[in-house]
Amino acid sequence: MAKPRIRLTDINHKTKDKIDKIEDMNAKTEDMNNRTGDMNDEIEVRNDKTENKIDKTDKTDKVVDYIDIIGSWIKARFAKLAEVIDDIIIMNSIHVVNFYLLFTWWEHIYKTNRVS
Repeated sequence: MAKPRIRLTDINHKTKDKIDKIEDMNAKTEDMNNRTGDMNDEIEVRNDKTENKIDKTDKTDKVVDYIDIIGSWIKARFAKLAEVIDDIIIMNSIHVVNFYLLFTWWEHIYKTNRVS
């Protein structure tokens, strides 16, 4: 049996087909690399946004801590102020009672002097 002869044109066509397939694969690989690069860029943007949110959360936590400290200070000050106000109210109540007694006493004296 004789071996079939391989023509150079057949080899050239097969080689060209392989080259075309390789070029297509290279183009697809390059396209996938570009997509991967775009995805990496998007991930970086998301990471930056996440870091910014974390920074804002840290700042918010600090602000909340300061607000708590200020709130405690205000509560302490207002507690003292409330005590003072209570004392003032009590003293004013005493003054009002004294004024009422003085007024009624004066009225009583005025009426008794008028009658006589």
